Order: sequence, then C-alpha cells, then structure tokens
Amino acid sequence: MVEEKPSKKRASSTEEKMRFLVEALSKWRVVEPWWQSERDPYRVLVGLLLGNRTSYALRQRYLPKFFEKFPSLDSLLEASEEELVEALRPFGLYKLRARMLRELAEKIAALGGLGAFLSLEPSKARELLLSVPGVGEKTADIVLAALFGKEVFVVDTHILRIAKRLGIVPSGSDLYEARRIMEPLIPRDKRIRVHLALIQLGREICRPRRPRCSECPLRPVCEYAAKKQLGASLSSLVARRASGPL
Repeated sequence: MVEEKPSKKRASSTEEKMRFLVEALSKWRVVEPWWQSERDPYRVLVGLLLGNRTSYALRQRYLPKFFEKFPSLDSLLEASEEELVEALRPFGLYKLRARMLRELAEKIAALGGLGAFLSLEPSKARELLLSVPGVGEKTADIVLAALFGKEVFVVDTHILRIAKRLGIVPSGSDLYEARRIMEPLIPRDKRIRVHLALIQLGREICRPRRPRCSECPLRPVCEYAAKKQLGASLSSLVARRASGPL
C-alpha cells in the first residue's frame, strides 16, 4: 500500500491537486529526459518525431537500426522514398512518416542545415515544424523542449486519462484543454519531468484497464480511486448483509 504523502488530507481544488501531484511525483520517480544524454541533435529530432504514437519497446528496438541506415539529414535526402518506407515499416504509418521526414529534411536543408535550424528563434522553429504534414503541436513542442530548452508541459493520452481520473480537468476535455489548465500550475523548471513521470505512471499504474490504484502515489487526490474504493466498500457491505446478520 502506498503511503498517502505528502498530505493525508484529500485535496479538492485543481490548484491543490496540482501542487500535490508535482510534489508526489518528484518523490515517486525522477524521470530524466532521454535526450539529455544524446549529443546528436539529429538523433533527438528524428527520435522524437518517430516516437510519436509508437510504443517505447518498439522505439528501443528499431530506432538504432534506423540510425544505422540513415545517420544524418543528408542521408534522408539521398534516400529514395522506397528505402525510407521500408526502414519505417516497423513504426507504422510508414508512408506518412517517410513523407514527413523527407519534407522536414528538405526544409532544414533549405535553411542551411541543422545548425541553421537550431539557431532559429523557437517560435520560428515551431512554425517550420508545424508546416510539415504529420507534425502536430504536441510533437513540435517536445522538440522545442529538447532542442531549444523551452519549458513546456505537453499532454498526451496517458496524461489526459490521469488528469480526468484525478478530476483536474473536466471529463470532456481534450489534450489542448488539459494542457491549458495544467501547464500554468506546474513550475517551469519541473514541467518536462512532470510530463515524463506522468507518462510512466500512465504506462505502469494508471493504465486504461485495471489501473493499480493501491500503488498510485496520486491516490489521495484521485476522484476515480475514491469512487472505486466506495464501490468496493458498498459491495462488501451488501455481500455481508446477504450472508446473514451483521
């Protein structure tokens, strides 16, 4: 059973829940961004682009093989579409991803190369990324965080599920509404680590099916866990009454 820290009192407001979330996650798991140990900005850029809508296990298995075949932006430009498609087949959406990487490589080459791209103002770099079919706001902002040091909090499906279960965002919220609510309530220097920790929490504990609520560090402020516990208690009471006098 996870101890109810940093506070046993159930928080009610969004601000209180977010303060609890930031503190509890910092004690639960310190997740360092993987790109901090990667010195090659090309690998960071492509790794983030291919990591979108791709499982962690699949990325770990196939990204090294992709970089063996295409070690630079120039190699992407020199490759045929068929070569790119074949290399990207394990990632899914391979035709879309092939066009995305080729078009991005062309746009960066037109600037003068990766160095010129990295010297852009972050807002201009974001515009360029979003001009490439297949690159959405979430992916563009993670690239800005990794390569430009932008302190952003990006919401993915794991984080959205957790936020809804906690009651931090309304049940009908989408990724962008959740980000609008949550980002200002997270200290700038903790946003990426909170983002990564929540993704880990969603993969390991707050899963879409059969979440492991008893192990969750956010249980003290979770509306879903409270309802689940209440339901279990009522079921137990009904079963005891059905079996005989209390």
